[in-house]
Amino acid sequence: MAIKIKSAVLSASSLNVEYEEIVATPDSVVTHDFKQKRGTLIHEDLANAINALKPHFAMLCEFREVKPDPIEMGVESIESWDFGDLLDKVFVSGFKINYSTSGESLTIIGGKYTKHSVINLSAPSVSSDSVQYPYVVELFEALEHIKYEIEQYLFHDKCAFKQQELPFDSSLDATNVDESEEAETEKKPKSKRGRKPLRKAS
Repeated sequence: MAIKIKSAVLSASSLNVEYEEIVATPDSVVTHDFKQKRGTLIHEDLANAINALKPHFAMLCEFREVKPDPIEMGVESIESWDFGDLLDKVFVSGFKINYSTSGESLTIIGGKYTKHSVINLSAPSVSSDSVQYPYVVELFEALEHIKYEIEQYLFHDKCAFKQQELPFDSSLDATNVDESEEAETEKKPKSKRGRKPLRKAS
């Protein structure tokens, strides 16, 4: 069985995911489409993986704050570029993936905070074999990391909070408690009621 993540959208720190489940049999290949909305909060690892798309989002949207242009400067790795405080104003809220015989095409969804409003944007789609975007290898490496974390979130319960069982002290089990209570009962002396002395008739 194989999983293909088609889209993911953040919603109040949880994740809405669309994916395909592909099951290969000796005679055919069966594909099932799923939409899953989890109420649990995403793990920090998944949040960090999604945030790793922010530099690519800023580059693809050609924000004017990206000056000088890393591409024009001949920067080989976008991870080494200093975006200043721009990435604090940029957010990634999700993505979509289209699959084809030639590879994958990624569309990043997000936006930017301004002084008075929020601008929602979708970056231009980038294919995995693109020659126009020089950081395409880093982009799809980041995407593979996100896919892995999403599968951990969906199928292995990797989320921000997980209910844990309280530790149980075996020395305080019901048997020992009952025995201790009995011991305490045996130690207590029983009170005896005496008869009141009879008054002599005068």
